[in-house]
Amino acid sequence: MAVAGRKVEVAFDPFFLDEIEVRLDGKSFKAVPLEIGENVGAAGNTVVDKIDKSESSRMLDALNRQNITNRTRRATAVSYRGMGVDTQ
Repeated sequence: MAVAGRKVEVAFDPFFLDEIEVRLDGKSFKAVPLEIGENVGAAGNTVVDKIDKSESSRMLDALNRQNITNRTRRATAVSYRGMGVDTQ
């Protein structure tokens, strides 16, 4: 019986998980372990496959632009060091 999406009651002994009972609509069912094979999800319909795979990060792009701006400001700043001018 498929119980996906339905509210069920689960009864089990936390020290003996070999037997798990699922109760639905007054009926009781024994839960069986699900065997997950190595090719599960290989069909390409997982959430990870649906995520847009961009070439770069918006955060890294913004930090790179800020870094370029900061380097440009430092490069164009006037430095009086070594010119023999007393700035005090």
